[in-house]
Amino acid sequence: MPEGYLTDFPVISTAENPVWYNMMSSNYGNNVEQRRNRYMYWDGTALAADKIDAGITAEMQQDKYMWRLEQAPGTNDDTHKYVYLVSKVDNQQISFSNDAGVNNPPVTMSAQGIQLKMGTSQELKDLAKFTNEIPVPGQHYLENESVSPTISLLNISGTYGLIWFNAYASTTKSSGWFFYPAVSSGVEIVKNDILNAYPSPFNNQIQIDSKLRNLEKVEVYNIQGAKVLSVSINPYKLNTSDLVPGLYMVKAYADGNVYSTKLMKATAN
Repeated sequence: MPEGYLTDFPVISTAENPVWYNMMSSNYGNNVEQRRNRYMYWDGTALAADKIDAGITAEMQQDKYMWRLEQAPGTNDDTHKYVYLVSKVDNQQISFSNDAGVNNPPVTMSAQGIQLKMGTSQELKDLAKFTNEIPVPGQHYLENESVSPTISLLNISGTYGLIWFNAYASTTKSSGWFFYPAVSSGVEIVKNDILNAYPSPFNNQIQIDSKLRNLEKVEVYNIQGAKVLSVSINPYKLNTSDLVPGLYMVKAYADGNVYSTKLMKATAN
């Protein structure tokens, strides 16, 4: 198993100050080699996993492999966290739909995901929810409690599709996830509140200070964390006429850094 995964709970973060992870599922014990070192991805169309035995390097890193945890309504404590799982690609979240009532249904994505309960895989082992495998520190489960009392866990199938795995006492799979801080060439170095963008409040245009060199793209997020605008061609001027009045987070990507600030769109007279 690739080194570098967290041995404690991953950080819960926000769209304004994201902390990104690569998520890997790996079954050991008597399980076959096929079920090891599988990294979950969402590319905007397909939700699946790639088997990458050496781990994801900076050269291999892509947005599709990057996920963050957002706080859900549940109350956290020392042993459990309640989160939404958000993709970097388009802020879509892990979701659940099983109208057909099938066993181990596929995982879906939606703008508003489902709350997931996170705990250690050792907890499930202690509850005799699986056998054979001995969990290690840093191995966590993600449970879909909307189908309680069935224990439905985020997992990867043998064909690398994402499924809600209905755990039962004789299963040999732990449904454990390992969280790796997403390595990159520096694009996740966020420098908050030092982006010179104007005016504020703005109306139909945002201007980015031309002193920011090598500007690659600018993204605008609403207060709910959804990306509402992305400009990579002449990103120093943004047409914001389609945005509704309210508070926005503006992020500018340049030289491997992310610069951000908050701006208000004025209410139309």
